[in-house]
Amino acid sequence: MGLILQKESVDMYNIGDDVIYSSQGVFRVVDIRELDVLGAVHNYYVLKENDSMSASEVFVPIGGDTERNVIRPLMTVDEANLIIDQYNNVPPCAWIDGARPRASEFKKLIDSGDRLSLISLIKAVDMKQAERIDSGKKPFLADEHTRQRAIKLLCSELACVLGTDIELIKNELGIS
Repeated sequence: MGLILQKESVDMYNIGDDVIYSSQGVFRVVDIRELDVLGAVHNYYVLKENDSMSASEVFVPIGGDTERNVIRPLMTVDEANLIIDQYNNVPPCAWIDGARPRASEFKKLIDSGDRLSLISLIKAVDMKQAERIDSGKKPFLADEHTRQRAIKLLCSELACVLGTDIELIKNELGIS
């Protein structure tokens, strides 16, 4: 959508750096390890989800396309403030009537990592859900799950970058 320029790549993350892992959200680099996997020794980033009580760790090989495709740096403070300032000006994405094609398109938007696409997805689902409720119908559960995922991705990154709470970000954006 063009409003935010992201860094193309980062040579190396350090232990303690917060990153976006795939389309899962904000993770912290907790270690860098050399591991022997099936006889091949590689260096891996060890990631743990921020705000998670889980002991689960994710291992991402350092270097090459795999790293660039699954880890990206957080937005800057200036980008975060711009997102918040421009939130109300971002239009909803086009609604696709079929559930499967819509789910596929929504997945592409989420996987893109583009924050403005996340906002347009959230707004499109909000608008359609309001229409369904106004006409006495129940909202689509799958769309609500996708909306919640987009909200988590967007708001957790904004909160981390701005050093605040996710709920405060949601309140500022008017997201329930």
